[in-house]
Amino acid sequence: MNVATFGVMPTKEQWDAAWTAADEAGELRNGEYAITLSRSDSDACESYSLGDDTYTCDQLWTAVNQIVSDTEGDVITVSDDSEYENVYQVFYPGTDRSYVEIGPDADELIEWASKFSSTPIESESRAIECLNFASAYGETGKDFSRHDAAMDIVSSILGTLNFEWV
Repeated sequence: MNVATFGVMPTKEQWDAAWTAADEAGELRNGEYAITLSRSDSDACESYSLGDDTYTCDQLWTAVNQIVSDTEGDVITVSDDSEYENVYQVFYPGTDRSYVEIGPDADELIEWASKFSSTPIESESRAIECLNFASAYGETGKDFSRHDAAMDIVSSILGTLNFEWV
């Protein structure tokens, strides 16, 4: 088992050695790694170069490295619902992704408000205050849920190549 620090790509030399070992163990088809993504996995990889395909060692290294090195997340904005109290719509500007309606559930409001704040959000009242401010003043937040889902796919690929995140 090869050990890799979570969120850090193995070196190219480690990757190449793991690829060779996986190929010799019969884990690859004709020296290539085949990927077929589910609908949700495909959505997670939407803006990345990883998709349904077969990959050579270098191609998969590049695709996986793109995901691992992405520290930006998706930009989000929020708008309050004029009809319902403590209900908001979260938008992904510049994409064709549909908005997400959140609230009035306290845990959900806290989770999403945390994406707009650099300080911890631990109460419903603080979450509402944060979301109202972001809505009123056009503040943007960062959503890493798509990246986190793509990292699950990366973990699976690394597992096939006998890497373990620590």
